[in-house]
Amino acid sequence: MNTNIAMSPDAKHMALSTTNGCALAIYDCSPNDVKKVSFKMYDEPIFVVSQQSVAATIDSPIGFGDIFAGDKYLYCLYEKATMGDLLKGHQSNTCLLVFNWKGELLKSYYLEKPLVTFGVDEEKGILYGIGNDPEGCILEYKL
Repeated sequence: MNTNIAMSPDAKHMALSTTNGCALAIYDCSPNDVKKVSFKMYDEPIFVVSQQSVAATIDSPIGFGDIFAGDKYLYCLYEKATMGDLLKGHQSNTCLLVFNWKGELLKSYYLEKPLVTFGVDEEKGILYGIGNDPEGCILEYKL
């Protein structure tokens, strides 16, 4: 299901998200324990089984393309589309969702150009991203 994993720089929080379907799990971490804080399934994946293999169907939703864990917030690239949309050339990861470490959605940003991966400077409030645009693949957004 293509899982993204991110740990906050202070090592107090960890998040996992899925690309097929759309699940987000948030954990608090300490030296001796990992405690689940939040788990949300935004969209259920749709799978087909054939001759001992399992694959997502073209109708299966895609969700989180990449995540970034800051000390303050969790940032998730999100696209509400299907695997079939991707096969047709639909651009993904056009929305940035910002969560607190309790799993509460705080902000949504719609990006002009889709990103493949990214990082955030929380102190400066700037997102630095890498996209597929032939005119420039390194992008910067002020949050």
